[in-house]
Amino acid sequence: MAVSVPAVADRTGVLGAVTAFWSAYVLTRPLGSSIADWMAAPHAHGGLGWGVGPVTLSWTPAILGFVGCLMVSRRDSVAPGAGRP
Repeated sequence: MAVSVPAVADRTGVLGAVTAFWSAYVLTRPLGSSIADWMAAPHAHGGLGWGVGPVTLSWTPAILGFVGCLMVSRRDSVAPGAGRP
């Protein structure tokens, strides 16, 4: 829910794209690191017990795949002259 606030603010022009990006990043960073920590933590501490190396190796291709999809699809690009005034 909270991450939708910067998205809506960007779409409506309340926030600039850079401010909206960093707002969303600040909101989602703790969640991502908490999930990674949970995956790496030992079973005795309530985690999955994968360890830091396997978590890193499992997320690296996923992140590279997402970035690669954006590079190929160009869905995140704005056409020249189509930016906000």
